[in-house]
Amino acid sequence: PIKFPHVPRGLSWMAVDYYPDEGTVEGAKQMYQQHLYPKMAAHQKALYISPAYGASKKYANRLCCNNVTRDGPNPPCGGNCTLAMIRWGLSMYDWFRTDERIVGTVSFHWSGKPGANHGLFNPGLKYMPRLLAFWKKMGAEIVSGRQGNITGF
Repeated sequence: PIKFPHVPRGLSWMAVDYYPDEGTVEGAKQMYQQHLYPKMAAHQKALYISPAYGASKKYANRLCCNNVTRDGPNPPCGGNCTLAMIRWGLSMYDWFRTDERIVGTVSFHWSGKPGANHGLFNPGLKYMPRLLAFWKKMGAEIVSGRQGNITGF
């Protein structure tokens, strides 16, 4: 739960992150609806900090498609973080298109090099070509105003 009493009125946008090692897209949506939105004023909007990372084989299932989270299981990915992040991205995109309080998303994280000693979440989006192509296609749909279904992934 979000423990602050309210979002300061001077803020226009507020963001919270929630990743597949913690929960599910549905769990993130519920967190926003039950814990964040009630603390926001009518003029305030929300961003979502979306997962867009890889992980070594040792940690991929736990970090990218954890099946034991506070919200229940994520779909299995067989250690394929790109697949898991695209699935997560498609689900959040469907959520965002129906939620007027969401004004955008920012990915976590961009520049971690494959095999870099930068924590567990490597590589970053910059080094994941298929996932990066998905994010670019999603961005193009949002900017175009069409916001149709994203296919080919």
